[in-house]
Amino acid sequence: MSPTFLIDIDDVCVDWTTGFFRYMTKIGHKPKSQVCYTWDLGPIFPELSSNDIYKAAHDFNLSISFLSLQEVEGAAESLAILREYFPHSRFIAVSSGGNEDLITSARMYQLRNFHFETSEFLPIHSCKKVVYAKYPDAVVIDDHTTNILASIEAGHARSILFSRPSNMTFRSDAPGFRRAANWAEVVRLFTNMGEML
Repeated sequence: MSPTFLIDIDDVCVDWTTGFFRYMTKIGHKPKSQVCYTWDLGPIFPELSSNDIYKAAHDFNLSISFLSLQEVEGAAESLAILREYFPHSRFIAVSSGGNEDLITSARMYQLRNFHFETSEFLPIHSCKKVVYAKYPDAVVIDDHTTNILASIEAGHARSILFSRPSNMTFRSDAPGFRRAANWAEVVRLFTNMGEML
């Protein structure tokens, strides 16, 4: 088996949320909580409209702060392990955090230690359905429930929801759907006769 792996970047490979909250504090909008339990950031920044938050996220992705996002613990190391198990697989970074040249350049810098074969960068906040359609037999690893649902709808046999506080209430009975609390769990799902093989 040599599956293609479609791997989300923000909050799966790099810690976008922590970086964004620090950026917002720096520009005078301190988050009401450091933990976001939904995808709606409105309660975290109640003084801002949805459009203001959208613009701030876009501005953050164009800022120097965006370059210094920290790696999610174990991400690069775990991808290296998966490559050893699946030497003929393709590992593709997928992001809907913007596709302007500046953001794309910053992404390449962020991912320099991950050694992805290629990447798919989409406009900010867009659905990844168009990417999933190109790789019908892929494994999808993402933290956003909308993208996991799109993966399931696209017929992917293996969809892994990377656990974050914002997705803990999501449930699915779809065959091939699994939740992974961290990268060590992702590796266990695919190695040593893991249940995703």
